[in-house]
Amino acid sequence: MSKRKPNNIRQSDWDAVDSPELSDVMLKQLKPARGPGRPRAQNPKQSVTLRLDREVVSHFKATGTGWQTRINATLKAAAGGSAMTKNDRYVVKHGDGWAVKAPGASRASAVAPTQKQAEARAKEIVKKQGGGEVRIQGRDGKIRDSDTVRKGRDPNPPRDKKH
Repeated sequence: MSKRKPNNIRQSDWDAVDSPELSDVMLKQLKPARGPGRPRAQNPKQSVTLRLDREVVSHFKATGTGWQTRINATLKAAAGGSAMTKNDRYVVKHGDGWAVKAPGASRASAVAPTQKQAEARAKEIVKKQGGGEVRIQGRDGKIRDSDTVRKGRDPNPPRDKKH
């Protein structure tokens, strides 16, 4: 087995070290420095190549990091899964104001001049539709906050630890 010198070690330092060659017995006794890695998922995701319209990709990328996960959630919901409810809303930058949008929607449900007004309107919409999640984006397009909105008279309201 030949030794390869890494680029970050000077040749003089490399030559100064006198390491014995490892025998077959020594090699068999070696153990990995770390574990086998991440545990296997019960429901692993499948890697696919998918061609999407440029507008679709731009829309999801504009929602900030995690856009591929949101595409997955939207597709899962369309396929009958329960990744996101139709009641969820995003508060996003929209021209000079702020818009309230449903996941995967191309048009805004409402537009307001300030983020605070758009957030209040999003919460009204979600509450009327039976509760859900309101996610608020910052000016940079990244999700900066989310709020769980319960339906009008929920006997078992969700416990929101953030608010």
